Amino acid sequence: LLNGTKQNNLYNDVFHSVYYISPSGTMDLNLPEDKMISLADEPLEQILENIIENESGQGEEDEHHHALIILDDAVNYINTNKNAMNTFRKMVMNGRHILGKYSSLMTILVSQKIKAIPLAIRSQANQIFFFNSTRAEKEVLRDEFLPLDKQEATELYDYVFDKPHNLLFVNLSMPKNKRNFKNFNQLTLENID
Repeated sequence: LLNGTKQNNLYNDVFHSVYYISPSGTMDLNLPEDKMISLADEPLEQILENIIENESGQGEEDEHHHALIILDDAVNYINTNKNAMNTFRKMVMNGRHILGKYSSLMTILVSQKIKAIPLAIRSQANQIFFFNSTRAEKEVLRDEFLPLDKQEATELYDYVFDKPHNLLFVNLSMPKNKRNFKNFNQLTLENID
């Protein structure tokens, strides 16, 4: 999503600023050095507050400003630090307004496990990219995000995860019967209101 191709930079063409925050800075993401932030450098809440301060007020009526923060493998930092949790919650619950008029902030949280993400944060999700996982993780996904009973969810999972590296993309802003995608191919589920 970030690297894109020589012809299309994907998210780099959509957002004016893209920040990548992780415990280590080993990924090559074609981002400026100041946008690749290691959690070893300073506390997460300070990193997030600095980004909000730097990006605030940059939008104008005729050209809105959009920023993206990707937190990769940072759930533990959120869960173990009350200040980081409060700043993160404020950020995700007010993303459309936190940077001021004509600006918005989007957050992508990458985690190995859904259950590791606090429920207050999960409940704010707009989209989910889910790779094949354990039965318990699939149950959390089904229970919180899919309008399916256990049998229907099992059928969906069997269909989507028929090959390694497939993913289930769930766009929660779409109608229930059209919000699921096998990779990026939209599925239409029957008998779902």
